[in-house]
Amino acid sequence: SGRPSSIANILLEQSRMQPAISELVYNTFYNGTLIPSERVKARRTTVAVDVSLPTAPIVLVNLPALSVSRSQAFERQVKKSYRNDTEATALLAALRQLHRIHVAGEPAPTLVILSPYAAQVDHFETLLKHEIDGDGRLFDFESPRHDGKFFYTSDSFQGGEADVVVASLVRNNVLVGTRALGFIRNPQRMNVLLSRARQKLILATSRQFVEDAIEGVDPDHKGGELDFLGTLFVQLDRLAQTKFPDVGYGAAIIDTDEQGRLSS
Repeated sequence: SGRPSSIANILLEQSRMQPAISELVYNTFYNGTLIPSERVKARRTTVAVDVSLPTAPIVLVNLPALSVSRSQAFERQVKKSYRNDTEATALLAALRQLHRIHVAGEPAPTLVILSPYAAQVDHFETLLKHEIDGDGRLFDFESPRHDGKFFYTSDSFQGGEADVVVASLVRNNVLVGTRALGFIRNPQRMNVLLSRARQKLILATSRQFVEDAIEGVDPDHKGGELDFLGTLFVQLDRLAQTKFPDVGYGAAIIDTDEQGRLSS
């Protein structure tokens, strides 16, 4: 089936993720909910947002699909990889609205920026390396491995975790079927991207692009290899209508324009 099934990973993640993030992961990849541990429920929030960014633990930054856009391209090939400058612009706008809450006795929250594509990771590093201060912090957030490194591919961050995960899926084109999606069609890679966050997950993609690609592969909705991606959006919609203690709704969706500007 291609679905991750490690019991050890399930038990580990049960104690990591904020409950809304945990529900997203387990309903998408494991066909079931998991009760969060007491440690997770007792964890104090150390991440705040500006008024224009939702307090929801999961924020989907939703770009228009290339098929309905006036833009000539969103993604570009770099050697054997891909990058998406518009997605990066949108995520940076969201990232700049995050703030650390100083809690006595609590370390600085950690932040990581992930993508399945190395070219996108390199692009983020170029954009943000000058923002890392002398203490090795980015916007007052600590790096996940406390080494001043904030940018990883999903493959290289397996086993890692951070308080805030900013994830860029990159692909947005007019190709057909699984070719259009590239690494996004891989449930293991997607699981890593979605399950590393302790407090907040900010995910950028084009929902319409992904759903159109799923439709092209599985027009009869018989539950093919991309079924987990359809489930992901169903769960995001459900969580956007489900309230959780202290944070309000579990998920929020922010649309952007073709330049990556967030809707207010």
